[in-house]
Amino acid sequence: MAATPVVAVLPTHLFVAHRGSLSLFLHAARHKPLLDMWPSPFDPTAWKLIGGFLGTQLMLMRVYKSNGFQCFALSIALFFALFFAGAYHWELYSGGVVYEHLPQIISAMNVFSYAFCDMLYVKGAFLRPSSSDSGTSGNPIFDFYWCTELYPRVLGWDVKLFTNCRGGMMFWDIAIISYACKQVELYGALSDSMAVSVGLQLVYIVKFFGGRQDTR
Repeated sequence: MAATPVVAVLPTHLFVAHRGSLSLFLHAARHKPLLDMWPSPFDPTAWKLIGGFLGTQLMLMRVYKSNGFQCFALSIALFFALFFAGAYHWELYSGGVVYEHLPQIISAMNVFSYAFCDMLYVKGAFLRPSSSDSGTSGNPIFDFYWCTELYPRVLGWDVKLFTNCRGGMMFWDIAIISYACKQVELYGALSDSMAVSVGLQLVYIVKFFGGRQDTR
């Protein structure tokens, strides 16, 4: 798990900065230290995207109310209304902004995730566990990765539901649509393979939220 930040960032950097060319990446690595190549975790645009997205999902998520599919549909509607208007009408940013800043987004999320997990560890181990399904093993490293609570809540919000379903799964559809936009910007058209790939993934996400509304 300690290697996850490296594994998450470098392949993305390889594709975004070097168009997927391993030889170009290795050539750059011979002339630059890894830290110089590492995407900044403090990129302002990345944090604006993260904050705007997670803040929106948090507001849409209601405690004890299963509204995953409605949230998904509304997120898509907001994406098309705000994202496309900002990208193509007002030209505030590129339609492929997620693609362009994904290395910085992942790098920033590594910082955020470790800080968030630190908070959850302290909360569950020393402060106010959300339920009786909590405890420690006596090994801080094990407890950090294993977690000190089974179902942590913060200010009434279900942390697992928020991070896994609303943060992760809901971002998935936004990201792949942004990737499709980037292809159109680069090549002037959407390829059949991209359309099929995005379409199939959207079907899966719809089934995820629509098929199990009792838990999403």
